[in-house]
Amino acid sequence: MFEFHAGASSPQLQAITAKLDETTEMLTLRHPARSEITFHPDREQAAFLDWVRPLVAEGRAAPADILRLDGRGYTDSAEPTLSLNNLASHAAVEALAGSPLQTARWRGNIWFDGAAPWDEFEWIGRDLKIGETRLHVSKRITRCLATTVNTDTGAHDVDTLAALDQLGHRDFGVTLTVTTGGEIAVGDELELI
Repeated sequence: MFEFHAGASSPQLQAITAKLDETTEMLTLRHPARSEITFHPDREQAAFLDWVRPLVAEGRAAPADILRLDGRGYTDSAEPTLSLNNLASHAAVEALAGSPLQTARWRGNIWFDGAAPWDEFEWIGRDLKIGETRLHVSKRITRCLATTVNTDTGAHDVDTLAALDQLGHRDFGVTLTVTTGGEIAVGDELELI
């Protein structure tokens, strides 16, 4: 049986940033409360486990292994999806919360600008094109306690869920399924089709 650690139950994990050297497969991790570590996940697991252990919340199982996955990784979605988030919706949550928020709280894959707040919810069931890629807008994303964590510090600081509750829901962003693969680049236009 596996137990996976998540930012909702161990918020300090959300302040980890990672950079992978794809050539050497060396991974560099940073956290405001830990020294930077660079290691190879297949060969230096003990170094990582020692590094991350203090960031896991008290009462949670201690990290014991790193798993390499072939293909699709572990997610909280049954199907392979991407998330699409609207910068105007983010600004609306900031206004409701009365506080600036890091966009990283939403763990978004694709961010766009130029639409009104919450327009993305009206796109459910539609297709869109970004760069060479065609995508289908599947559903709204209901958010959890993890979004209340400051991704710079790893501490709960703003109740994003209470802010969303003011709108009568806890949704932020939409899921996308890829219908035609291709490249997407920063600055590509999002086009509803």
